[in-house]
Amino acid sequence: KATVSVLYCQGYQLNKMKLAASVWLLLLIATVEGLNFSLSVTDDSRRVMDLGVFGFSDNGVMEFDIEELTMLNAADSQMDEPLGFTLDWVTTAHYARQEKNYGKGEAAQQKICFIKDTVVQPKNPGVIEWRQLFPLEGELKQGKVRKRIVHHVKEAGLYALFFYNCKGYDIKSELQSRPVSFKVTVSQYNVRPGPVIEYLSEGNKRLPLMYALFTLIFLMLSVFWIRYLRSHMAHVHKIHYLMSMLVVLKTCSLFFEAMKLQTLQQEGASTGWKIMSYLFLTLKGITLFLVIMLLGTGWSFLKPVLSKNDKHIALAILPLQVLINIAIAVLEETSEGNRSWAYWRDILRLSDFICCIVVLFPVIWSIEKLRKAGSVEGKVARNLARLKQFRTFYLFVVGFMYLTRIFVVVLDSYIPFRLTWAAPFVQESAAVMFYLITGVKFRPEDGNPYLYMEIAAEEEASHKELGEVPAESDDAEARTKQRPVN
Repeated sequence: KATVSVLYCQGYQLNKMKLAASVWLLLLIATVEGLNFSLSVTDDSRRVMDLGVFGFSDNGVMEFDIEELTMLNAADSQMDEPLGFTLDWVTTAHYARQEKNYGKGEAAQQKICFIKDTVVQPKNPGVIEWRQLFPLEGELKQGKVRKRIVHHVKEAGLYALFFYNCKGYDIKSELQSRPVSFKVTVSQYNVRPGPVIEYLSEGNKRLPLMYALFTLIFLMLSVFWIRYLRSHMAHVHKIHYLMSMLVVLKTCSLFFEAMKLQTLQQEGASTGWKIMSYLFLTLKGITLFLVIMLLGTGWSFLKPVLSKNDKHIALAILPLQVLINIAIAVLEETSEGNRSWAYWRDILRLSDFICCIVVLFPVIWSIEKLRKAGSVEGKVARNLARLKQFRTFYLFVVGFMYLTRIFVVVLDSYIPFRLTWAAPFVQESAAVMFYLITGVKFRPEDGNPYLYMEIAAEEEASHKELGEVPAESDDAEARTKQRPVN
């Protein structure tokens, strides 16, 4: 009774945390305006700000409204010290971030203005006009700047929007800080024949269709898996129901992602679909980690209850995953020009990767227990079979985590702008393979080495968890008889 009470209280607290996090997610995402973003800075002394990249077609348009651009003692600064915005052609998103880091670091220390530095200029630009300047130093001299700029991009490519501040570079003494304050609202889109306006980047325009196709794939997997469970009810365990919920949540998250991107493509904003997309993405992420952890522990088919270590990992990882998913959702809807954007991006990626490592601990513990039990007389064949299965599952999970948490991120940073759809395609393809192979390995079937255990081992684990002393059985055959644990 004490064990049941503790589990109930822990589960109740976890459910409250999930509910609170979900409400927080709805409140945060409800304020997002969609693909058209805005950036507000106050007394910011950064020399270069990266406002993000966008893939334009041959007929792209960038609009931005500048509101109340001010600088303290602007009248004292020299007229020829540049300040304004620039739209640069770049090869990849990673190259744009390299430009920014160099411009605000080494170049700033050497008093080399960002727009005059030959180091950040591409050696072989893919367009004729690789940079378009929007200078504001002259207007700033007269006071607050309010201006609307509409620029038509005539050459297709990946373009990065920067703000540069070279005030104070011409002073012979030490480089002096010239903080600025402003608010800018940016809208970027491509115009197709018709005319049809598309708000998604050139390389992402195929994403709505791609996510729709993956939705159909996972919908078929969901139907097949549920029908398979119904036809093998004698061997179905609790973990199989949780796996069913995972596939359904994955299908829903893909559907809402497809609808979100389709609405963004057509209207440039998709608040309602974004709420559902991020909500189901968070629920799917939590369930995925839970399923991997429970499969690794052998819960419901190798042992009826979780150990204390397993419970601690679950209660630590699941709430953390809720917070990470919420933070990533909010960060993705924030302009890269925010001062701490890159810092929080790296922190969240690292935290998510640490969760992936920690969730593998139960699998490692199960492998170690099976390895030690492999020499026990009468259990060698069965334990060695399970040991091989768990090692295979462990390697498979490691490969999946590496592919989706590291490789996809690197691919997304370096891939050409017309192929940016390839990174999510690789990620969803890996998810299809992971779900398929996991379902095959843990399918409820007679003779599956994952789903059977010895009655003596089951009773011993149950009594040990409840603190009882098991009674000796007179039936020797019952100790080696195998049956599924429901």
